[in-house]
Amino acid sequence: MLGYADDGAALANALIVGALIVVLAAIRFAGADDLAASWLNLVAGGWTIFSAWILGFGDRHDAVWNNVIVGVAVVVLALISASATTLESRVVR
Repeated sequence: MLGYADDGAALANALIVGALIVVLAAIRFAGADDLAASWLNLVAGGWTIFSAWILGFGDRHDAVWNNVIVGVAVVVLALISASATTLESRVVR
């Protein structure tokens, strides 16, 4: 599906990074005040965007588009999460 089945590196990358993104998002959703989870999700989203070319499956257009769209979404949501926490800490003090 989406060009991952034929490429072990692409599949492993999608599963591992996807699980990492879910765990970090769950940590933030659970109410952790630490910004580290947001910044790590930002890095994971950035990796997701560029990993197709770094890992050599940039010729699989479905997988590339999936990585880019998901990566951009993760980056945007991580920035929103980080800025919301920063704004919240300013208001509370």
